[in-house]
Amino acid sequence: MKTDIYSDLFVPYDITKEFISKGFDANCLGFYATQRDETYDNKPLDKPTLFPSVENHKETAWIRKVKIDCIAPTWSQVIDWLFEKHDIVISYTQNTTKNHQPIIDALTHILTRI
Repeated sequence: MKTDIYSDLFVPYDITKEFISKGFDANCLGFYATQRDETYDNKPLDKPTLFPSVENHKETAWIRKVKIDCIAPTWSQVIDWLFEKHDIVISYTQNTTKNHQPIIDALTHILTRI
């Protein structure tokens, strides 16, 4: 599944894992998988793969024959969570989301302090 089109919407896997370790647990519009399930071949995927899934993550995982590794939040969800849980305000423009590195750098910096 080609997921590059979703990079403007979803937070990358490694940053997602950091947010989860800090307590992020919102309902998300997708999930990351790192391994095929036992009905396929139970082997690792080449890299963490994003699977958009609006309603039922388990059903999508079953159809795609993968094991859910973690939820996949949107940029908006993690920014809202930072504000709601930690009173941290991040503002960004549409231009910022086309080049994710500035926001990734900011979030990485913030994650080391919460």
